[in-house]
Amino acid sequence: MMPKMDGFELCKAIKTDVDLSHIPVVLLTAKTSDDNKVKGYSLGANAYVEKPFNLEVLKAQLDTLIKNRKLLQEKFRNTIDIEPSEFSTTKVDDNLLTKILEIVESKLTDETLNVQFIASECGLSQANLNKKLKALTGKSTAAFIRSIRLKRAAKLLSTGRYSVSDVTYEVGFTDLKYFRNSFKEEFLVSPSDFKRNNTDEDSES
Repeated sequence: MMPKMDGFELCKAIKTDVDLSHIPVVLLTAKTSDDNKVKGYSLGANAYVEKPFNLEVLKAQLDTLIKNRKLLQEKFRNTIDIEPSEFSTTKVDDNLLTKILEIVESKLTDETLNVQFIASECGLSQANLNKKLKALTGKSTAAFIRSIRLKRAAKLLSTGRYSVSDVTYEVGFTDLKYFRNSFKEEFLVSPSDFKRNNTDEDSES
C-alpha cells in the first residue's frame, strides 16, 4: 500500500490531469479480483499486473505499450484527416487534441500563430504542451502546427481546384520555396506531384 493514496487513486489522478494523462500507467498490485481489474482499467490503467509477477512478462507488456505509442505516432505522420480520438488513450487527451486542432484550423491563414498562443489557450505551459504533443504525435508543438498546415494543404491540392501558390498562402505559409521544401519533407513528394497523383478526375470537372 502506498502512502496517502492507493494505486487506483494515483491512476485516476494521473489520467485526469491534462499535464500527465498521456503517461502510461501499469498497476502492479496484489488485488486480483475481476472487480478490481475492471476498476483499474476503467480508471485508465494501460496494464494490470498481479503480484507475484513474472519479470519477463512485465517487460513484454511495457515493450508493447511503447510499441503501440510509436505506432500511433507513425499513424499521425501518415494520416491526412486527423481524428483526435485515434491518437489519444484518454478523454482528457482527446479533448486537448480536439481543442488544439480547432485553434490551428481557425487560424490556418495566420502566419503568426505560435506555440505561446496555443499553450495559453489550452492553459498549459509551453514545455508541458510540447511534452504532451511529443508523446501523442511524435512532434513538438511547432512541428505539429506545421504538420497540420501541410495536411490541410494536401487536402486542398487533392481537390484539383487550387494551384500550389494559392494553397501556400491559404494554409499560412508566406514563402513558396519554404512551403515546397516543407511539403516534400512531410510527404516525400513535391506539392505539384502530389496534386497530379492524388487529384480525383471527378473533382477536376
